[in-house]
Amino acid sequence: MIFKFMAIPFLRSFGILLIFGMLSTITFAASPTRFQKLYDHYFPKKPESVLSGYRKWFDRTVFNPRARNDLSENDRKLYDAVRGDPAAFHAFVHSNYRGGSGEFGETWSNECVLLLLVLGDERFAHLLAQEDKKTKALVRDAIFYSVDWRKHPFPKTRNLF
Repeated sequence: MIFKFMAIPFLRSFGILLIFGMLSTITFAASPTRFQKLYDHYFPKKPESVLSGYRKWFDRTVFNPRARNDLSENDRKLYDAVRGDPAAFHAFVHSNYRGGSGEFGETWSNECVLLLLVLGDERFAHLLAQEDKKTKALVRDAIFYSVDWRKHPFPKTRNLF
């Protein structure tokens, strides 16, 4: 029983890394190791961090292959966008929650940061470059103050702004 309890966090982490290994091959995203470092930086596991709540939700839903059917339509857009689906990315950045205030706008902003981390600079910038000026501005506003541009420059994405 103790072994099972100790193995669950390991298996969850291993599963996330495995998913991102496959995604990075398919979507030209950051390597699994680089992604994990970025994910830990922007969405820490520490319970005192507000962002740890987002991380828990991402781990339970977006990174859980069995969760897709249980997600709302808006959440499925993010789920599919994380896996590199261009149509889902387009639908996600045109969500009703984009640019909003309050909880829904904050969540959409953090999900934009997640997409940048998962897809990597090149793929994220490529998909965002296909969007209209208003959408680019809303995504810029969503991620600009959340990203440490000196530490993680994401040059292709930054050049779109």
